[in-house]
Amino acid sequence: MEIGDAIRKIRNEKGLSQEKVALDAGLSRRYIYMIESGKNNPTFETLQKLSKVLNVRTSEIVKLTEEGDHSNR
Repeated sequence: MEIGDAIRKIRNEKGLSQEKVALDAGLSRRYIYMIESGKNNPTFETLQKLSKVLNVRTSEIVKLTEEGDHSNR
């Protein structure tokens, strides 16, 4: 699983729109879209902002990406 996939998964589980996450994180909705679609990777600072808005630890997002590497998808 890529970082953008992990962010999208958490965002969807929390019932948040890209627009809401972008607004709360001080980012553009387009940038959130670019991250989630794998066209852009967030900086560590951006990842921290997203973690705060999503109310998860940054390490939880990273853990999802590592777990995805071992799945049979």
